[in-house]
Amino acid sequence: DNVIFELGLFMGRLGRSRTFIVHEKDAHLKLPSDLAGITVSPYRKRENLSAALSPTCTPIIKAIRSLGSFEGRANAQLTRATHEMEGVSSKVSNLTRRLIQSRILELKIVERRIPVDERKAVEQDRKELEALLAQTT
Repeated sequence: DNVIFELGLFMGRLGRSRTFIVHEKDAHLKLPSDLAGITVSPYRKRENLSAALSPTCTPIIKAIRSLGSFEGRANAQLTRATHEMEGVSSKVSNLTRRLIQSRILELKIVERRIPVDERKAVEQDRKELEALLAQTT
């Protein structure tokens, strides 16, 4: 009963396709109908357990490889959060670029309205922002 319970835990966590039952071929296994669809892999009892299990494990290994790595709920949530953060990062980057462009335009307007001898600092600020903008594209 404990084995069936644990099997149910694995099914709940990993899914049916990633849950396997390995049992001795001559054992009389009584499986509830709820476990239909679980891969059952029998082995022949031998002195050398490793040799007995090798033919049984090969199809399981192939199945695991074809399914790929398991991405549990936490990993799936992390992947979603990462994609969302990348989207936010892109939006912040675009907003920053627009703010820089806006500030450059403001400085150009200010440059035209102030006396020539007072333009140097404003011009320097504008050029620094233009250089920064060039780096962000």
